[in-house]
Amino acid sequence: MKTISETAHAHNVQQFEQLTAMLSAYEISFKSKKTLITNQVLEKLKADAKEATHIIDLLLTYYCSQLAKREDAYAAISNLADACIASVSSIPLPRILVRPCIALAQQLSDFEVISPDKLAYYTVEVKETGKNLLEIDKMNYKYSKAADDFFRLIQQLERIVALGEKGLSSQIAACKETHLQLLAVNKSLNETREKIIRARSGRSNILYASNMGIVDVAHDTKVYIKNSYGAHSNEWQKVSAIDFRRMK
Repeated sequence: MKTISETAHAHNVQQFEQLTAMLSAYEISFKSKKTLITNQVLEKLKADAKEATHIIDLLLTYYCSQLAKREDAYAAISNLADACIASVSSIPLPRILVRPCIALAQQLSDFEVISPDKLAYYTVEVKETGKNLLEIDKMNYKYSKAADDFFRLIQQLERIVALGEKGLSSQIAACKETHLQLLAVNKSLNETREKIIRARSGRSNILYASNMGIVDVAHDTKVYIKNSYGAHSNEWQKVSAIDFRRMK
């Protein structure tokens, strides 16, 4: 699958903006492979490309903020699990009734969130290089499973309360509140990621569509300038150095 970094996408949009600015003083009108290219067409493509890039920038920034929010939400799991272990262990019930609850709480007690340094690395990867979030996707299963296990722990605690141990009610309330936070942040990340995928697809069409994407249009426009004004003209010299990067 062909890819290109977020930095390269931004470079192409900036270069196209520079190209249209240089050509604004000239009357551009020529037939490309599929359509008539004019100053108005160039300006419309520039506006579309800038808007698409801006939307993705906003989505990536929000996605990274949600990653940090997820780590904060999941950081509470370990402490709540430890508190559950201490409380349930002191309950005078047969071990066979409390053992599943303690075992599950011990498992959640060992849950590790992403370190601040690693989170900073992911933020750079997502926002600057355009990494396809594959490593983060692999971790999503771990977080979803932890949320499911946490819900199972709440169910175990409620069974113990049903046996008459009312002292766990406040802990169950705290666990339920945290569980809702886990579900909310996971939902937000998944929805935002889907929006990023759709927005990137739309931007790719604007930038790299055959013949009508800004990269192909820019190439055709530069050829038009060279043919119209000559290889030694000032007009060609101005635009010849403007370069674009293609997907590889």
